[in-house]
Amino acid sequence: GLSKLSDLYLSGCGVTHRAIKSLLEHDSLQTVDLQDTTVNDTALELLTQLDQLKLLVLTGTNVSTEAVQLARKKMINTRIIKL
Repeated sequence: GLSKLSDLYLSGCGVTHRAIKSLLEHDSLQTVDLQDTTVNDTALELLTQLDQLKLLVLTGTNVSTEAVQLARKKMINTRIIKL
């Protein structure tokens, strides 16, 4: 299975915040690239539950600057990129 999944690159995919919920069961995830997807603030709020995440790419998404700022406070060990 995908129990050791560490890096997930979904750039340009049709992933939505609903699909993000399924990522929460993967506690080995370290990198999630959601660049150029339609994820939003709801998806980011879910992703803040992934304490082990090292890198989260949100460039080209519908995530607001305010949501990114809040997430950075919760995810102190995660580099969040939103250009």
